[in-house]
Amino acid sequence: MTPLPAAISGISPVCTGILVPFSDPTPGGVWGTSNPSIATITAGGVVQGLAAGSTVITYTIPSTGCYSTMLVNVNLSPLAIVGSKVCLNTNATLIDPTPGGTWSSGN
Repeated sequence: MTPLPAAISGISPVCTGILVPFSDPTPGGVWGTSNPSIATITAGGVVQGLAAGSTVITYTIPSTGCYSTMLVNVNLSPLAIVGSKVCLNTNATLIDPTPGGTWSSGN
């Protein structure tokens, strides 16, 4: 019986410029992408979003030709936040020109 690759695990969407590890527990496979102008994938399964759009990530077992696929959407990362230094008990205005975002603070 020919072993089939397991389902690919990883996240979608991926943001541009971010490295995201993908995995498949079946040994000996080769990673690929249907659209390398949207996202690349390394031999170790690390996806990097390059441009907004969609691509299909594939994990193929060369000896059998069997494969698993996963559709990955790539979104544009927000632009850098612009603003002044924030001091204790003062207010500062921060700006991000990327539309549609939500502001939050970690602390």
